[in-house]
Amino acid sequence: VCGNAAQWQAALQLPTVATEMNLMPDVITCTTALAACGRGLAWSHALALLPNTDQAKRRPNTITYNSALGACGKALTWHVVLPILDSLRQDSLRADVIGYTSALEALACSAEWQTGCWLLSTVCQYGLRLDVTMKTAAMGNCDFGFPWQGTLHLLGAAGIEA
Repeated sequence: VCGNAAQWQAALQLPTVATEMNLMPDVITCTTALAACGRGLAWSHALALLPNTDQAKRRPNTITYNSALGACGKALTWHVVLPILDSLRQDSLRADVIGYTSALEALACSAEWQTGCWLLSTVCQYGLRLDVTMKTAAMGNCDFGFPWQGTLHLLGAAGIEA
């Protein structure tokens, strides 16, 4: 219901409304609200919704973190993607292609091409298969100083032709 970008404010209220109805908002409720905030480019609100890890039913999962990274990717807020990836690892979870693609998208419009290079090499080290979207996000760093030769080398090392 609240999943589109125009209704992210309503989605932000889902956990509160559930609590008021004596329901325990679970990770699905929080992830849905977080994703709606991301679609509305309300990344700071989305990050505030990351569930507390001290509550078992609200413990974030990979999909939750992907939604947070997606919100940052859409809003091009590169400065928070690495802390989100760190939180994901601290929760003993592993980022997937979706999360890394969102992180690369956030980095694509920054001058942080070295971070994009490091992140892409991390993806390759984990043995994740890069898809077209991730390849495009990686190439986006070329516009902002990322040496295109380095991108081609990393993509080649991952077994992908540019």
